[in-house]
Amino acid sequence: VSGIAVLFLNSVGWQGMMFIVTVPMLLIVIGLYFTPESPRYALVSKGEEGALESLKTFYRLNGRDMPSPDTLTKDLENTRDGSVATAESHGEKRGSIKRLFLNGFAGMTVLLSMMNIGHN
Repeated sequence: VSGIAVLFLNSVGWQGMMFIVTVPMLLIVIGLYFTPESPRYALVSKGEEGALESLKTFYRLNGRDMPSPDTLTKDLENTRDGSVATAESHGEKRGSIKRLFLNGFAGMTVLLSMMNIGHN
């Protein structure tokens, strides 16, 4: 977007260029408001009812029928058990910054940090 804005710099000035660059950012911020939480995050933060609501939203947005409540409950239990097992294997109840640098995550953590710094 910045490259496109530079093409218009002479005709719209720096104020117009800032406007052109700001529009996509505003669209992203507005879009984030309407983005539903992931079922896994909702399970951890709001419990099973929150995760079920999140799953219902995803199924509705994708135009698919909801599976049976028994299937959903079983999937949520597997998700919860997997989250707990992963955290317990590191001696933690919840994730931590330390885990970002263990078991092969270090390279990806550094890469994503560099990309984030480059964008900002």
